[in-house]
Amino acid sequence: MNIFTKILFIVLIFSANICFGDDSIEFRLAYKTDRPDTTKITDMYHRTIFVENKPSLIISDLSQITVIVREEDPPSWLKSIERDPNTSFRIIQNTQIIFHVFFNDKGKRKFAQITSENIGEILVIYLNDEIAMAPTIQDAIDIGETYITTDYTENEAMEFAITVNNIINEK
Repeated sequence: MNIFTKILFIVLIFSANICFGDDSIEFRLAYKTDRPDTTKITDMYHRTIFVENKPSLIISDLSQITVIVREEDPPSWLKSIERDPNTSFRIIQNTQIIFHVFFNDKGKRKFAQITSENIGEILVIYLNDEIAMAPTIQDAIDIGETYITTDYTENEAMEFAITVNNIINEK
């Protein structure tokens, strides 16, 4: 399978007149059992989890967000079927939008501590108050960056990243 990945670096646009609205990104720990100061939710994987009421990381812990648009071409054998006039389906290229999140020094330390102390727990990542991901922490991540896959369109992702980067630069 041919994979073509293009990275769109966000041009940081700053304007005092931009209205940021409710654009936000938050990282919250979640657990499989009830704990104090948590709220019971069902995540996108239909798991019942208990999310901490207070975020562990917020926008002020970030240094930048870039958008990666990952496009996968179908395998060549599948492309040959597409050209066959006897088939009644069309192959659609698969596109995945990924946010590449970079933490500032404070955020890097917090993220490393959270991931090292909570292996096996869930880290719920919210974009604009909607769950974007809820991965189980597999290992400590101390490099100061992470990736968030989303179902945003390319335009929505670009707008979100520009807005978040403007907020980061404003602080």
